[in-house]
Amino acid sequence: MNKRILPALVVTSAAISLMLASAPLAGAHVTVDAPDAEPGGYTVLTFRVPTESDDASTTGLTVTLPEIKSVRTEPIPGWTSEVIRDQKDGAATKVRWQAADSTGIAPGQFGQFRLSVGPLPSEDTLPLPAAQSYSDGSVVEWFEEGSESEYPAPVVQLTANTEAQPAATSSRESSDDTARWLGGAGLVLGALGAVLGFGAFVRKGRE
Repeated sequence: MNKRILPALVVTSAAISLMLASAPLAGAHVTVDAPDAEPGGYTVLTFRVPTESDDASTTGLTVTLPEIKSVRTEPIPGWTSEVIRDQKDGAATKVRWQAADSTGIAPGQFGQFRLSVGPLPSEDTLPLPAAQSYSDGSVVEWFEEGSESEYPAPVVQLTANTEAQPAATSSRESSDDTARWLGGAGLVLGALGAVLGFGAFVRKGRE
């Protein structure tokens, strides 16, 4: 083997090994999913919480909300939940889940926590900072902006409702098709009239 190729292969192999080793850690943070979320609407937020520690279990999760009026938690066996509300207007500002014992979410496992919420604020993105508590007393806060940061906050992407757009497009396409059909029929009738007129002219000339 070429002596220049061997060192390059060694370096490449080491780089790939490092990437594979660090990949689980890069994605092992608290995330949220809400594919149908839109400004002013209602949705279900699903928080995915993996346990990163090798020695301790996840025993608590606290999520900060941007003052949402309606918030309902889904029952989870072995966990209790609490919705914390603003004393003035009653809007929910936080939701806290707590494991009934130290078992919680064991190392190498993940849990899911669901919230029914609404109406959502009129924003493009909705950051939802979270604090993850462990059985050894440590707390990891997921609050930073940007998915590439060390402790990124869970973020929901809000999209506008486009359900009416396909219908409008179909209606417009139908109108265009009708106009084309009528135009084509008009051309055919016009051509037929011209042929009949020309035939009559020829017959008259023969007479």
